[in-house]
Amino acid sequence: MLRYLSPTLFFAAAIYAYWHNSSGGGSIWVLPFMDVIWPETANSPTAQGEKSVIVLIVLGCVITVWRLFEDRRHRKRLGSNLETPQS
Repeated sequence: MLRYLSPTLFFAAAIYAYWHNSSGGGSIWVLPFMDVIWPETANSPTAQGEKSVIVLIVLGCVITVWRLFEDRRHRKRLGSNLETPQS
């Protein structure tokens, strides 16, 4: 099940970023170019940290959906090969 390793890592990074940013330690974990993606967060590292968590969650969801469709297509192809053997 290594197919789902990438989304799991994105979700783990989102959890870590949320935990680190909300712990109040003084440093904020931010993805690069957040001020380009959301210009309104250019002067607020806290807002950039919150948006970074959102980006990581969205990427994890997109990759998970992609992998699920890929799994479904693979299982469908495998099932059709089992029903009508290829010669």
